Amino acid sequence: MVRTIKLWVVTIIVTLEGWFHDIGYGCLEHERQALLELRTSFSAPHARFLSSWGIEADCCYWDGVKCDQSTRRVIGLDLSPETDFINTDSVETDFIETDWYINASLFLPFEELSDLSLEARDIVGCVENEGFERLSKLGNLETLVLSSNKFNNSILPSLSHLPSLLSLDLSNNRLNGKIDPKDLNNLTSLEELDLGFNEIEGFKSVLGDEETLELSNLEYLDLSYNHFDNNVLSYLSGLPSLVSLDISNNRIKGSIDVTELVALSQLQELNLGGNAITEFVASRDAKNGSNLVALYLDSLTKNVTEVLLQSLSEFPNLGTLTLTSNNIVQGEIFNRGFPYLKYLEILDLSSSILHDSVLQTMEKLTSLHSLNLRNCGLIGHAPQSLCELKHLQDLDVGYNNLTGILPLCMANLTSLQLLDLSNNNFGGDISPLKSLTSIQSLSLSFNHFQIPMSLSPLLNLSTLNTLDVSRNEIYTETKEQVLAPKFQLQMLLLSGYGGVGTFPRFLYHQYDLQEVDLSHLKLRGGFPHWLLENNTDLLFLSLVNNSLSGPLKLPVQSQMDLSYLQISDNDLYGQIPKEIGLQLPTLSTLEMENNGLHGTIPSSFGNMTILRWLDLANNALSGELPEQLIKGCYSLRGLRLSNNSLQGQVFPRNATVTNLEWFRLDGNQFTGSIPNSLSKSSFLIVLVASHNNLSGIVPQWLRNMSYLKVLDLSNNNMVVSLPPGFSPPNIEQVYLSSNRFQGSLKKPFHDCSKLMALDLSHNNLAGRNNNYVEVVINSCHSPCRGGYKHYIV
Repeated sequence: MVRTIKLWVVTIIVTLEGWFHDIGYGCLEHERQALLELRTSFSAPHARFLSSWGIEADCCYWDGVKCDQSTRRVIGLDLSPETDFINTDSVETDFIETDWYINASLFLPFEELSDLSLEARDIVGCVENEGFERLSKLGNLETLVLSSNKFNNSILPSLSHLPSLLSLDLSNNRLNGKIDPKDLNNLTSLEELDLGFNEIEGFKSVLGDEETLELSNLEYLDLSYNHFDNNVLSYLSGLPSLVSLDISNNRIKGSIDVTELVALSQLQELNLGGNAITEFVASRDAKNGSNLVALYLDSLTKNVTEVLLQSLSEFPNLGTLTLTSNNIVQGEIFNRGFPYLKYLEILDLSSSILHDSVLQTMEKLTSLHSLNLRNCGLIGHAPQSLCELKHLQDLDVGYNNLTGILPLCMANLTSLQLLDLSNNNFGGDISPLKSLTSIQSLSLSFNHFQIPMSLSPLLNLSTLNTLDVSRNEIYTETKEQVLAPKFQLQMLLLSGYGGVGTFPRFLYHQYDLQEVDLSHLKLRGGFPHWLLENNTDLLFLSLVNNSLSGPLKLPVQSQMDLSYLQISDNDLYGQIPKEIGLQLPTLSTLEMENNGLHGTIPSSFGNMTILRWLDLANNALSGELPEQLIKGCYSLRGLRLSNNSLQGQVFPRNATVTNLEWFRLDGNQFTGSIPNSLSKSSFLIVLVASHNNLSGIVPQWLRNMSYLKVLDLSNNNMVVSLPPGFSPPNIEQVYLSSNRFQGSLKKPFHDCSKLMALDLSHNNLAGRNNNYVEVVINSCHSPCRGGYKHYIV
């Protein structure tokens, strides 16, 4: 018996050893290698977005990779380009498109793959004999996203071999004309289909006969932004399960016969926005659109008239009606409060042109739960008639020109959960809001309200979790409330102007904060480390332009999840904490410029592996750039070190820098040459290294930087001539003054159609009697097409 147990244990150990060996670092090793092979197949610039692959050992943690928690098999791949947040002072990061063909067989190693996204990859088609039909071997594939590429109609036959698909997105491609629905009809399990943003006119077989889509399980269909006309509904009679249909922004015009909706018996949502619809009609005995509960008529290309509004009676069960971005010719129907829409709960008229009296007529819509009148050009006072909407839960009248004080009767709106009064000219106090006992989200920003820093009128609103009162008249009460607030905020935006003293007391009682902006208040005291300690889910903290002083003291606990920290324009001094990278490893943005910080830059910055923007400018930092920062922060897109006392080589000799787009190190004491390692950052847009002690030549590789727009190497000790053919294709500004350049201007700048400014002053340029060329600017933004037309001699 003992021998049997031992043999069984040995068998388990051997099995586990083999299993762990296959998994390697968490994910399966053969899938890890397949991902690396997949990365090499992506052409530039697309491969750049997969640059983090391979750095982390476990591929389940790579960007865009999703694994099953138990088996560690890859089940999801999102290979769409990431959208990075980076403050580049309005420098555009427009990338050059590169058409390419994909090899679908590269996805076959991922046998459990269920979700695949190849959005926005400029894919024109597939490698010959390696099309999407290859994916038929992936029996679990349910979601395929191919949107924002350059596929044409020829892609459809290869997709017909994927019967397991539940969702297919082909939006924003180059499908055009009348396409054959046969290939789509083979996707019998399909529940969601997006063909929006193409140039499709209809469905027709190869024999030329008009055809219909026949997808019995399809529930969601998006045909928006195509070229369908009024016959569009006739193509859809074979969709008995359809619940939501979007045919907005097509070529539909005039009267719409809703009788054709009868075949779509399950249809509940219909989007007809962006068309030229004038009315809805139906035969007398037709059942009409009685099941429709949501109708979207946004951005119609014809005025919304009384005729159209009256014809909405064809949809008596409507609960949601949107008429945003329209020119509404208001008539009797508004005054009567849409009497035939007895179940209307959501009405959205935002960004439409309305008569000011519309606010007076809203009291008739007593069934409303949500009313949106945002950006409708409304003027005057907030009418008391709004107070009659006792069931209202959401009210948005932001971005108008409403004035005066809040009516006292607003206290009656006890069902309100969301109230947005932002960007108006309201004034007075906010005491009527203290009775909104159900309020969850409150936005009062950009008005003239007098709001105490203590938020005393709001302290009893126990359901409040989102508050934006920024850009109002924030003041400090003579005697601050000592009671703890009943609310626990998740978002607090309280930025403003002026001096309000110290941090308000209610803030010490908050424990659920995720986003906090207390900028421009001239707050005094030290850095509020207690705010981070109390709110462990805090993601965003902005304390810009205050009067915070003393050393930067971080929370006691480590591994905070903070993503954005902005403490620029304060009076903080002392050294940056040595453990900052260990305590705040998840930062993606760190702005500490314009303080009095001194000492060296801590090597622990290297632990911030997802840091994308770092600004340490205008402090008193010294020493060399730590090697760990350059090597560890491999996601860094922007680095600003201007006006410190940093010295030594710009980068360590063996550094690899691949993702920088925006790099400023001006006003320091760096020596040596421009590092060649920077050439690996092929997406570099701004390089400013002026006012240092740099020497050597202008690197040859700069002319190959296709995205470079701004180059400033002025006030250094650089010698030798400019490299021949120095003309980065997108260069706009070049500043090379006060160096020791020699040679001729003609050879370096032979093709610079976008150049707007050139400064080569205080150099020794051959062929000129003058010793500088200050600025070259051409009114047509192409100064070099006609030679150097504007310079001082």
